[in-house]
Amino acid sequence: MDDGRDEGDRSFRPIGSLLPRIGVSPRLEDTTPIGSTDKPHSSERTTERRELSRLTGTSVGTPGSFAPWTLPQALAAGDPQAIEEAVLRGLPPRSRSLLKERRPPHPDPYRSYELVGYEFTGRLSPTDVEETKRLLELANRPAPDDAIVRALYKVRLMTSGQSLESDGEAELALEAYAEALADYPGDAVLTALQAWPRRYKWWPAFAELVALIEPLCERRRMLTEAINAQRT
Repeated sequence: MDDGRDEGDRSFRPIGSLLPRIGVSPRLEDTTPIGSTDKPHSSERTTERRELSRLTGTSVGTPGSFAPWTLPQALAAGDPQAIEEAVLRGLPPRSRSLLKERRPPHPDPYRSYELVGYEFTGRLSPTDVEETKRLLELANRPAPDDAIVRALYKVRLMTSGQSLESDGEAELALEAYAEALADYPGDAVLTALQAWPRRYKWWPAFAELVALIEPLCERRRMLTEAINAQRT
């Protein structure tokens, strides 16, 4: 029976800590300055990416929004999209000026492939590196354990297909999920858990949750990789 899940092969990698353990993505030829006006007219993005972008709540630039949110405001709202944008705006001036988008080259000059990473085109000072890491650490903080467990309970109550035979096994499963989800930014985790029962009727495999979570915080992950590549 088709339960509406995406059966495609996926691979997943937790964001992890801010320590420089994350490898740098292969270098690509095309780089686009952050904030540059010389941008492609359109980009090739999948339908699923567009759907995931709509999982967020009130975002920067919505009607009634008179100024971009600061990171504390975005964190208080729990809006992943607003947090991603606030992180980029809140970078130290030199970090922001040297940060470039990394996209594969496209044969059509009016199009580009999807963003695959960031890189800094120059050397940052130790102070800039530390300030950028502190900003990311704040943006990537996990949700409180009780908030994750409560959200998981709601998913369990609102979905079918939980095959655990006893309450003890169910508790163990929720504990295992909560422990693993603490590796991801709390805003992305809670947003994905809230969205799951609206999209699917079955209890999720952990990898399926990760597939919803990672796109909500991928720019933070890319920025983490870029700053960890800087040698202080």
